[in-house]
Amino acid sequence: MKKIIAFVMVISLTITWIQLCYMPQFKEKIEPVISNEDLFESKHEFHDQIGVNITIVPESSVDRVMYEKSHEEKLEDLKNNIINFVGNDINSFSLIYYEIVSKNAIEINPYNSFKPASTYKVPLNMLLYDKVFTNEININDTMNYYSGDYEDGAGELQGSDILYHPISLTTLSEYSIIYSDNIAANMLTRLLGYDDVISYIERVSGIQMPNTDYITAQAMLSLLLKLYTNLDNNPFYDTLIGYMKNTIYHDRIDALIPQSIVAHKIGDYEDYVNDIGIVYTNKPYIIIFYTEGFEYETIAEISKMIYDFNIQD
Repeated sequence: MKKIIAFVMVISLTITWIQLCYMPQFKEKIEPVISNEDLFESKHEFHDQIGVNITIVPESSVDRVMYEKSHEEKLEDLKNNIINFVGNDINSFSLIYYEIVSKNAIEINPYNSFKPASTYKVPLNMLLYDKVFTNEININDTMNYYSGDYEDGAGELQGSDILYHPISLTTLSEYSIIYSDNIAANMLTRLLGYDDVISYIERVSGIQMPNTDYITAQAMLSLLLKLYTNLDNNPFYDTLIGYMKNTIYHDRIDALIPQSIVAHKIGDYEDYVNDIGIVYTNKPYIIIFYTEGFEYETIAEISKMIYDFNIQD
């Protein structure tokens, strides 16, 4: 009997030994944790807790890696898109987009010369208001119209009874900007002196005009920066900006963007088609177009491209 029991025990131990030797071993599966930074590598090698070497390869570098371009790189892309949009007429096109806070900018032919047309009326009024601020001119003064002030084209004064009465400087300033009135601008130019207006542009911009009948986008940028920053706290600059916001012309810079945030001044002369302004987004910017032979719609489309970039980036 004892022999039988001993035999059974031997058999049982033998079976247990065989199971231990030949049955597969199972351990808890360890899921690797990969940080976001790890995904910027093409592959990752590491050991899990049971010492097995594992290699993870992303399905696609495009799927796994999102490269965020810098603001400067995005600006360069936008500039190239604008150049391609303008096409072969690029030498007849000048643009400055200037972010006032960051000072980043797009510049295309900023020193090319163009006829300013009625954009001249902005520095004209800035000089007027500088002289009012320093008490050289009384804003309540009036002027009489002379026949030499007459000019066809834009404006409200042509044929108006207002011409037969003294006109206040306030009215002349307002009409010259809101309605782009040529007679009002001519009367203010007679008061201030054309040469003095040109000297003012050159003094503010630091750029001497080779021809006083022309201007560059770079010179106008300096003027609009002076108007916006208003370092002298001239209260009349706010008046001028208000007139620019209330212009009756909305066919270029603000044709496709909210008009209420744009202070600008258009200008047309023969084939010259211009618009300059300040756009009051959360990241305010100055935008200047001087062109020859371009359509209003082209300026409007590029202005929209810039506006979309500004509010989305």
